[in-house]
Amino acid sequence: MVILTIFTKNNLKYTSFNGLSFIYIVTLILLIGTFPIHEVEDRDSYFDQYRELQQASLNMVLKDKLFSAYMKFCTLFMNVQVWFVLTSLIYTLNFYYFSKKITRNHFILFLGLITNFVFFAYGINTVRAGLASSFLLLALSKIDNKKLFYFFLLLSVGFHNSMLLPVSAILLARRYNATKYYYYFWIFCIPLSFVFGAQLQLVMASFVEDERFVDYLTKQESDYNMGFRIDFILYSLIPIVAGYYYIFKKNYKDKLYSVIYNSYIIANAFWVLVIRANFSDRFAYLSWYIYMVVLLYPLLNQQLFKKQSRLIALILIYNIVFTIYILR
Repeated sequence: MVILTIFTKNNLKYTSFNGLSFIYIVTLILLIGTFPIHEVEDRDSYFDQYRELQQASLNMVLKDKLFSAYMKFCTLFMNVQVWFVLTSLIYTLNFYYFSKKITRNHFILFLGLITNFVFFAYGINTVRAGLASSFLLLALSKIDNKKLFYFFLLLSVGFHNSMLLPVSAILLARRYNATKYYYYFWIFCIPLSFVFGAQLQLVMASFVEDERFVDYLTKQESDYNMGFRIDFILYSLIPIVAGYYYIFKKNYKDKLYSVIYNSYIIANAFWVLVIRANFSDRFAYLSWYIYMVVLLYPLLNQQLFKKQSRLIALILIYNIVFTIYILR
């Protein structure tokens, strides 16, 4: 119904769906927060870790220190089910706040973010990385406030150290607006990965002490669809092509968008290098968390096309169709 409403509008200067926002947010919090604990592996692990912390394991510290401290603090006054609901509340509200902060058409951007397949995957299963990425979005929303910007960047890394990659990409993109060079880097990574992918993964693993990261790069998972995923590369290419058209063909200029777009290319190029890795989608997420922002942000803030509302609706439909394709 929302997409149909967008599709039929002639002008999308500002479209409010505030009446639906509260319903969507509450529904998402309950769906994610009350999802059966033992249905997915990582969620089950968080359950076990929380129970261990509850049982006075004061010296137990997880590798991601701030996430560990957050869990331990919550064990003082809530059970694990309430903790999952609280975590889903923080996660969902961070996405909503980010959307509201960067565009007046915030509900449409929020809709795009929550219908992307990674939103539920990282809200339900890989909770720690999902929560960390939501703080990264808060950092982007505060890019003009240096103190808050760096605070949320540090908070993100403290919750999950894999955020070092997107944080580095954001800082590099913020410092150097060299979009064309980032294109060259991304393109160069494809043949490099295709020819030397396995060797590159072993080299990277030798420089990293994090056991989880090393396992992803070196271990084989029989139940996981590994290999040089052309479908995922094409999926990742779409925002790059769209951003190129917005910036160089439509002359769209926006400081925040430049940082988001360039950081997407940088982080995604790293994923291309390790595309054969076990659970490579977890590396892809380090760029895909802003996938829909790259596609929608310019369209929600400036009139670039005659029938722009229809284009926005088609992007949302494409997003949902790909989500169904992944989850089928």
